Amino acid sequence: MNSENSLWATMEEAIRDGYYAPFRLANKENAELFRLAVRMNTLLRQLDDRMRSALDILLECDLTEQVSAILRDPANGDIHIRINYGNHIGGLLVYSGSGLTSHITWHGQRLNGGRVSRFDRATLTACDLNLETIFDSHLGSLRDEAAAVQQFIDERRAAQRDLPF
Repeated sequence: MNSENSLWATMEEAIRDGYYAPFRLANKENAELFRLAVRMNTLLRQLDDRMRSALDILLECDLTEQVSAILRDPANGDIHIRINYGNHIGGLLVYSGSGLTSHITWHGQRLNGGRVSRFDRATLTACDLNLETIFDSHLGSLRDEAAAVQQFIDERRAAQRDLPF
C-alpha cells in the first residue's frame, strides 16, 4: 500500500469511527501528498464541527431565507436542515459524520426514498474533498424535486377545476 492509499484508508477509518484527528506528515517533501493531507484535514475539521460547516455552506449558497430550521441531534450529532420551498413543499437535509442525505417533503411527510452521498473515497475524490460540492448537488436535486411537486399540485388543481361538480 502506497502512502496515498494509506492516507485514504486512515481518512475513511476516521470518518467511520467519528474520530477526526488531523493528519501530521513527518515527510513534507512529497508536495502532492502534503497538499492532499491538508485538504483532508480541512474536511475532517468540517466534519468535526458539522453545525458550523453547515451554516457556512448555507450562507455561501445564500439559502438563509429558505432555511426554516437547523437542528442538531444530541444523540449522534447529525445536523437536520429543513428548507421551505413554499406551498407546504420542503426539503430535508441530514448531514451526518458519514454522509449527506436529502428528502423532499410535502406537509412534513417524506415523498421519496431520498438521496444519499456517503463520505467515502469515491465520493470525496469526485468532489475534490469539497463538502460544498456535495451540498450543492443535493440542494440542486431538492430544488428540481420541489419544482416537480409544485407542477404536479398545479396540474391536479387545474384538473379538479374541470370537474362538473
